[in-house]
Amino acid sequence: MRRLLPVVCISIAVLMALLAAACDKAPTAPNRSTGGTPAAVRLEITGPRSVAPGGTAQFAATVHMSDGTTRTVTAEAQWRSNSVDLTLSTPGLATAQRPGEGMLSASFNGLSSTREVILVPDGTYRLMGTVTNAVAPAGPVPIATVEVIAGTGRGLQSFTSEEGTYRLYGVAGDIELRVTKPGYQPRTERLSVTDHETRNIVLARAGDLPDVSGSYTLTIAAADTCRTMLPPEAMSRQYSATLTQVGSSLTIIAGGATFAKVAGWPANVIYNGRVELTGVSFRLGAPVCGGYYYGCDPPLIEQFAPSRFFMPLGFLKLEISPTALAGPLDGAIEVYEGPDASHLQRVASCDSRHRITLSR
Repeated sequence: MRRLLPVVCISIAVLMALLAAACDKAPTAPNRSTGGTPAAVRLEITGPRSVAPGGTAQFAATVHMSDGTTRTVTAEAQWRSNSVDLTLSTPGLATAQRPGEGMLSASFNGLSSTREVILVPDGTYRLMGTVTNAVAPAGPVPIATVEVIAGTGRGLQSFTSEEGTYRLYGVAGDIELRVTKPGYQPRTERLSVTDHETRNIVLARAGDLPDVSGSYTLTIAAADTCRTMLPPEAMSRQYSATLTQVGSSLTIIAGGATFAKVAGWPANVIYNGRVELTGVSFRLGAPVCGGYYYGCDPPLIEQFAPSRFFMPLGFLKLEISPTALAGPLDGAIEVYEGPDASHLQRVASCDSRHRITLSR
């Protein structure tokens, strides 16, 4: 038994030494690198806000990571421009061709970003806005002339769109604008332009709007040059029409025929008409824009045979007379075939200046 004692003592001593060594050892910090590789969460385009016509500027694409770091990926990104006025050569290197504006876009590994670039001479700015009428219900004033008549940019001119918007590229400092349109009182605005700005302008009518509401006969006649391109029955179509006017807004409901349905709605209602002192205008569109024409021009689609459809497209400007509203349709008259308005194939088309008449 005595021979065992030294062995036991030695074992206890070794164990005590190991425990002491463990106590003296500093604690190990927890491993914080187990979160995985940082993910790319956002792509950003950086660069100048404006570029002078004829000038070139370098834009950069930067990826923002989930851990807060960034990485430049200009050379690896896919670059595009939406305008012929802003062209790309090497990645991110953009050249302005003429005054205007463009949108640069870049994409990388499923991320994308866009940036507006304004194309104006150095030291000048873009001035934009909307011209509306002063009488309720307020609405845009299309085809009004907005001209710089004094200051930097003198002589620049813009015509308002159908939504009443204008854009002038290359103005700066104290300037004077003149806004005109037949049937409206001219307006002069004095502005101080120190940055790219938006200034809206209100015009007063020179008289009361005519009342064109009532019942009409609507005739759509194709141009004579379309005889070799359209079937005979598409050269002229006639409908009844009811015009409803609220202020300057005009709604036209066509009847007396079979009209197609788009997304469950009959394609015989034109709700974007506008009455002015000098006439009536509206636009006919195609049945392609999400839902029920949200943000689009409504179509007029007559189903004049079991699988054949008549569709006029374009902009109309009609003059007002005591007996009729009449004028050109600048656009196309098209014929489609298909089981319904959602599955159409165009079989004939003629793009020209056609004739629209709404006779009382």
